[in-house]
Amino acid sequence: MPCHAALDPTGRLLAVAHYGSGEVSVIGLNPWRAEPQQVGRIRFSGQGPVISRQEGPHAHQVTWLDRGHLAVTDLGTDQIHILKFGPAGLERIGAIPTPPGFGPRHLVLSSHGPRQLITVCGELSGTLLTFTRQAGEEAWAKDWHPHDQVPASRNGRSQPSGLVPGPDGSLLVANRLVGTVSVITGLDTLTSWSGTPSIREEFDCGGANPRDLTVDGDRVWVAQQDAGTVSCYTRGADGWAQRLCLDLPGATHILTWSNGLTGTWQNQPGTSPGPHRFAAAEEFFMREHTPTDDPRWAELFTGGNVRRVTRWDEPVLHARTEPVTDFDEDLHELIRDMFVTNKAADGVGLAATQVGLSLSLFIYECPDDDGVVHKGAVCNPVVTLPSGKDRNLVSVDEGCLSWPGGFQPLARPDLATCTGQDPWGGELTVTGTGYFARCLQHETDHCNGIVFGDRLSKRSRRKLDEQHADLDHLYPDDWPLTPKG
Repeated sequence: MPCHAALDPTGRLLAVAHYGSGEVSVIGLNPWRAEPQQVGRIRFSGQGPVISRQEGPHAHQVTWLDRGHLAVTDLGTDQIHILKFGPAGLERIGAIPTPPGFGPRHLVLSSHGPRQLITVCGELSGTLLTFTRQAGEEAWAKDWHPHDQVPASRNGRSQPSGLVPGPDGSLLVANRLVGTVSVITGLDTLTSWSGTPSIREEFDCGGANPRDLTVDGDRVWVAQQDAGTVSCYTRGADGWAQRLCLDLPGATHILTWSNGLTGTWQNQPGTSPGPHRFAAAEEFFMREHTPTDDPRWAELFTGGNVRRVTRWDEPVLHARTEPVTDFDEDLHELIRDMFVTNKAADGVGLAATQVGLSLSLFIYECPDDDGVVHKGAVCNPVVTLPSGKDRNLVSVDEGCLSWPGGFQPLARPDLATCTGQDPWGGELTVTGTGYFARCLQHETDHCNGIVFGDRLSKRSRRKLDEQHADLDHLYPDDWPLTPKG
């Protein structure tokens, strides 16, 4: 019974908390691979004093502390498990205990000056508990000092169901039973041994049992599972006010994307909000994260026709391309086709040579190291890479839609800046980190007649070709016009 998931800082690993079985699993999400793979799993044991809710372990939330460590709130055993993830998978290296019957549900890791803080909400106790320690400590499971518990609501005993960072170093708590959201402040005044956070303000959130909440800039989205609504609140001179309410039965959590669109998790099988349910939210909050603020980008992300993807044994992929000189509707139609082709092929980027045209152009729809998905197009690209002490090479598996089925590690800088022109001829600069930096380099290589196999050693290239040969039969010659077999 998965109930929570979190991406690691690189966007390459997805950790999943399984409430019913008291387990945590880690899924590898290499965007160059077609199939995610489980790369770690661990099961907890134990129980707590509230037999009706703590008869066994219940992993409720998983949080990445850094690239190799995770914290898991276990509502069933009153612990925050600290896990280490490495080549051997998941390993429990310690735990932070909470009081008996506390029922830890969600936590937030934060830093204030020289201190690290973990604040956790207790679903069974109706309180918040903050632990502090000096920043810079390497052992995540040690030296945490608990402060006094504080009620999650001023309006009586609640069941805190969501805890997220808010503006200006505050925390926001969703309170079931009393139907409110509390704003918690005072975290910056805590020392290692003294101080207590407090409720600065509390506002009604339109239903008795808010399930979870999400902060998106100055907006707070609240999922009301029982009421069947999702509401958006902002704070003005007169306090918090509802700005929008959507009818979404079964909504339990709100997700926000980098382009400003909002979606929900729903736990009622077979239900769907439908396109009309999101129309109001899209119109009200549309905010594309594209290379520039030009509203014409949105016109390039819709329509288009899927085209055949070329293969490495075709000459167009091995010759330097012609520059883009005409920034007209024909170019824009090509870009639309490239976006829809990239999506059909489950890619993160696509060059014009990969649809058979010798043009210096590529499109991308790719995450960076922070998990933000960037979407755009670059004409006549030139990539600049760091040098000297600023150059950090990262070797991970890389693949290519034009040589499907093959993946081999390739070291590339984890930062890249690409300059060129946008689809209307204006100057354009795009900077990427992590996978996005790799994508910018990979696609610019295509514009220069280079495929990533050209950068491999002879041994790695041989392995790559063998992998491709083993799986090539799954990809029709006109793929992705004809889907993968």
